[in-house]
Amino acid sequence: MTLRHLRIFCAVLEQGSMSAAAQSLFMTQPSVSQAIRELEQHYNCVLFERMGRRLAVTPAGERLYPRARALVEQFEELEQAQSREGQRQLLRIGANLTVGSALLHDYLARLEQRCPGAEIQVYVSRSADLIQRLNENRLDLALTEALSDQPDYFQIPFCQDRILAAAHPEHPVFQLERVTPEALAAQRLLLRERGAGVREQFQRLVEARGLACKPYWESVSSTVLIHAAQRKEGVAILPYQLAREALETHPELLREVPVAELDFRRQLVLLCHRKKYISRMMSLLGEIILGTPLEAAIEHL
Repeated sequence: MTLRHLRIFCAVLEQGSMSAAAQSLFMTQPSVSQAIRELEQHYNCVLFERMGRRLAVTPAGERLYPRARALVEQFEELEQAQSREGQRQLLRIGANLTVGSALLHDYLARLEQRCPGAEIQVYVSRSADLIQRLNENRLDLALTEALSDQPDYFQIPFCQDRILAAAHPEHPVFQLERVTPEALAAQRLLLRERGAGVREQFQRLVEARGLACKPYWESVSSTVLIHAAQRKEGVAILPYQLAREALETHPELLREVPVAELDFRRQLVLLCHRKKYISRMMSLLGEIILGTPLEAAIEHL
């Protein structure tokens, strides 16, 4: 017994005849009759009796009908719901603070121009949180700094970035003839929280030289660190993309500290799980960011 049998049974009872049911279902009458016979054989009971030219439902058929109709309606509702789900254009994007603050707005504006009815959800956080959400399939992809020890993910470069040290122009660090890593580590450092990409990269660089990385201020917000540096609280370690506006618009309050011997460059990447199905929306965002559809970019890795 299948859902097809129940749908035919309901149609026969509702239409009052095999021929009318066949017409409503776009079937032949012999196919309808065969389905009813199979259903009766399966349940070992008679569901319809012929009373002259009229088809009459039996008590067994009357008892079966409400349950059969409920199952058919539930399946039809499921079909409609899944059809709408298939047409739904949803994209869940994760971004680190740098991308979320400085780059993502342009990407989203271009995406919404291409897909005006799309549903877009954005989650901005540190890279560790983004990885957790990707692992739990709560994000489709993430835009963050390149990460090590992530073999389950494609990492597709899309933007070169760097971190920098910045302080008020009157900060004593600018009186030094040369700012070495040792001299920088000795300052009051204004750092992002542990787990933030910029903090992790800076910490690796200074610890590789045997230096300690002790924050004077620690914050989840780069804006807070910028304001603290502008008020002469210390030297902030920031992503260039987030510090650029403050450096350009208020050079009297914030200035980049030139640091010798440290490579502050970093790569921003589009992060996507290797087993993730590439939806149309993911492919389109990849085209906007990378210049080629996401699946094509993955093929060229």
